[in-house]
Order: sequence, then structure tokens, then C-alpha cells
Amino acid sequence: MVLSFEQVKVKLASYCAYQERCSHEVLEKLKAYSLTEDEMIDLMRWLSKERYLDDLRFAKEFVHGKFYIKKWGRVKINFELRKKGIIERFISRALAEEINEEDYRSTAILLAEKKFVSLGRSLSPQAQKKILSYLQQKGFEWNIVKECLEEVIQHEKNRP
Repeated sequence: MVLSFEQVKVKLASYCAYQERCSHEVLEKLKAYSLTEDEMIDLMRWLSKERYLDDLRFAKEFVHGKFYIKKWGRVKINFELRKKGIIERFISRALAEEINEEDYRSTAILLAEKKFVSLGRSLSPQAQKKILSYLQQKGFEWNIVKECLEEVIQHEKNRP
């Protein structure tokens, strides 16, 4: 079934209204329809003009959700946004505006402490390596990862 330009327009508006989308996702969806390149460009412009599509808004929502819900660090978030074709300027702005520095550090420490407890409160070199590895997999920067491990070690040593 071939859809008209107007039908595709309605479908894409609905697709973008359902949840925040980036240009890359919409372009991939557009390729499934039998449209000319000019029609695709016109649709992308229309979606942007009508505010259905906004890569900065998408980046902000993505950052907020991935940090506050999934507990991802900046490195992982940055990597995933780049994969989605978001420009560096939008990524930097979204990371700066959406992640509170105090929340970021406390989240990293909380994750380190939870991992420490799950490892039986062991301070062995293997356990420390697992904590470091876990925080890096979550996307936290190396300096933050090391600080968190040091804080967990200090907290454990000062425990009565």
C-alpha cells in the first residue's frame, strides 16, 4: 500500500507526538515510505517548523531519562546520543542543563556502594576492580569512578 504525502505527514506527526524523536529516527522511518528526496526534506522541515521534531529537546529528554532513571553516566549518554546523530553542541548543552553535578556524584557513589554490598563488602583487589568496572560500564568518567571507590573504601574503614 502506497501512502500519499499527506498521509505520511499525518503518520509521522503522530509518530513524533507519541514520544520524543530525533531527526535520525524520523529519517529512518521516512525511508520506509515511497517518497522522493525533496518530499522527505519537506517533511523533515515541516516537522521541525511545527515543533514535532527538535533534536535539542530530544537530547535533553534522553539525558534526563538515562541519568535519573537508568543511572547512566555522561560517557555512555554521550556515546548513545552520538549514535543517534545528535550534534556535539546539543549533547553538551543537554548534559550541562539536565544533570545536576551534586546528583551526578551522589548517584555514582550510591552505585559504588550498592556494588560493594553486593560483593559481600569485600575490599579485595578483585572486588575493587569489579566496582571500578561496573561504574565504567554505567558510563561514569574515570576520575569520578576512582573518587567513588576511594570514598567507599574510606567509609568502610571508618565503619564501627
